[in-house]
Amino acid sequence: MGKNYKLKTDALLYYDEFSTKILLGTKCVEIFDDTQTYFSLLKKREWSLSDLPNDLVEVLIEYNLIIKNYTHYYENSEILN
Repeated sequence: MGKNYKLKTDALLYYDEFSTKILLGTKCVEIFDDTQTYFSLLKKREWSLSDLPNDLVEVLIEYNLIIKNYTHYYENSEILN
């Protein structure tokens, strides 16, 4: 199975003292992470949810920080008059 979820494109991720912080718009989600475990997982930005701890997945879903990975394909994208 591929990496089917990712952090939203405009989500900023950083580590500060003992916590991983995710900024998205005006929302700041702070996760206690003294060993940088969550930070090292999230900095990859794409993963299968089964590769993440359940408590982390719950936080990501609750705060709407992730989306399903997708690829756009364009076919016949010319403009006709």
